[in-house]
Order: sequence, then structure tokens, then C-alpha cells
Amino acid sequence: MDASYVGNLTKKLPVSLNQNFIPLDILNSITQADRAAYFNARVANPLAGLLPNSSLNGVTVPRQQLLFAYPQYSQVTITDVPIGSQRYDSLQTRVTRRFSKGLAAQVAYTVSKTLERVTVLNAQDVNLNNLLATKLEKRLYQFDVPQKLAAVVSYELPFGKGKRLGNNFHQVLNGIAGNWNLNVQYVRQSGFPFDFPNAAPLQARSAKLSNDQRQELARQNGRERFDPSFDKWFDTSLFPTRSLAPFTLRTFPTRFPDVRSEGLRSWEISVFKDFVIKEKLRWQIRGDFQNAFNFPFFGALQSSDVTNSQFGQLRADITNQPRLIAIVMKVTF
Repeated sequence: MDASYVGNLTKKLPVSLNQNFIPLDILNSITQADRAAYFNARVANPLAGLLPNSSLNGVTVPRQQLLFAYPQYSQVTITDVPIGSQRYDSLQTRVTRRFSKGLAAQVAYTVSKTLERVTVLNAQDVNLNNLLATKLEKRLYQFDVPQKLAAVVSYELPFGKGKRLGNNFHQVLNGIAGNWNLNVQYVRQSGFPFDFPNAAPLQARSAKLSNDQRQELARQNGRERFDPSFDKWFDTSLFPTRSLAPFTLRTFPTRFPDVRSEGLRSWEISVFKDFVIKEKLRWQIRGDFQNAFNFPFFGALQSSDVTNSQFGQLRADITNQPRLIAIVMKVTF
């Protein structure tokens, strides 16, 4: 038995920062209701005629363009600013047991969390005077897996020369049915976190639904069971039907802290046999059954846009590999 803490802290990850945005003090000086009209209003362009081959060379430009740090450009982005970070913490446990007669088993269970800071919540969070002091949003990593269980069993099948059964097999029969090995692996893990919708929640509560709640909503919609093509994966009633208004600062996260895709589960089965040609030369034939029982994994949303009719639904196509059977022969030396 083994238990250990495993962690990793990565600093100075590259981050891209937009330089052209409306300064926060100017943005806050205009009421929310008037922002769209004020910042989109076209005003005299002091750069007219000075920017050939540019869409900003006209007589007028939107007022917001003249408020940018670099008004002569439609967009300015500085890449590879070394301020990002990622932190992984985990408790990893493992139990291994070797039994007699060619049987061995291992079970591993991991509890972990991965957080990252790689993007700003709003463009106004960029510190133009000191890019290294820019405040980044802290959120879950897109492939964060809080729980993972993996079990592996390997077994030398008891048939063939030198085994409990079939020790007297004819050479041809032994070549076909004897001395095979079997490996079986089962993996079950939590789903990945979904991106947050493009609107603030109407109430301070979780949008997560249990499986029972999803089934109940499906029955209310006239279906016997949850269908990802029609039913909502999380509580979409928590969100308005309009997206965030233009020129509005975002006060909610970009990724859910608790709404995830369904968990992934998979069986991998391998059978193989070695033929000893001479001391250091072996010929192996094997069959691999990946995702042997063809469990589907719906790991993506149709849309996180609150104005989309498919908002909150899972994509009906699976994002994992369907059952794959591979027959392999190889020579090792």
C-alpha cells in the first residue's frame, strides 16, 4: 500500500494581454444605460488621412477608438507576458498485490485539484504601466479531474505447457490455446469543468443538477429518461435570456467551479502471447480492446450562450474514442 502527496507549481506561464481598451475610470464615469450610445457614437477622426490602407483612416471613428492606448491600431496585443501560473495538488493512493499462479492486481485512487491563472477577467484588469502587475483570474484548469479510480488486473491464463490445465497439450494445440496472458484495466474519473455562461446568474446559488434532478426534468418534458439532445445538463433557469450588455464589466467567473461534464469510464482489455524463437528473440501476438464496452462520454456543451436555443445541452456526439479492436503482431529482441 502506498499513499503520497504530489504537487506541482508552475510559474511564469505566457499570457497574452490586450492593450486597447476603454480605461476603467472613463468606463465608470458613464452610466450603464448610456454606454453603448456614448462609446459607439462616431466623432471626428484626428488621424484621418494619416493611416493609409486602414479601416481607421476615415473622417469619423467610434469614440471608444480614441480612448484606447494605441488609437492608431484596431487591436494591440502583447503576447508571452510571463505572469501566468498553475498549481496542482493531489493525494495519490495505490494498493498492489501479487497473487500466486500468475495473478496480480493494482488499484489506484487520486484526489486532486488544478487551478490556473492565465487570463484576465476584464480587459480593464491589464496594468498598462506595469504588465507584470496585471491581476489574473483564478479558476479551475479546463482538464481538472478531482477524482480518478484506476484498477488493473493481469493474469497468466492457466492453460498450456507448464500450467495447471493443458500441460499435455499437443504442440499445435498449445500454440493456439496455451500460455495466453490477460490484462484488464478499468478507469473511472470525474468530468471536466464547463465554461460559465455569458451572463451573470440571477441568484447566488449553484447551477449544478443531480442525476435525479435531470431525470425528473426529463419526465416533466415528456421523456422517460434524460436525453442530452433535448434536456439541460445544468439549471439554465438561473441565468437571464440576454447576454452581458456591451461595455459591462464582468463580475462572474469564466468557468464553473462545480458544473462538469459527466464522468468518464472505460474498460481496456488486452490478450497476448509470446513465442520464444530463441533466447533474446520473441514473437508476440496480441489483441487490444480499447473502450471494450463502448461507454460514451459526452464531454462538451452545445452552447454556453444564454441566447442560444441549445444553451445548457450536451453535445450528442461522444468526445471519447468508440470501441476499437486492434490485432497486433510484433517481434522483440
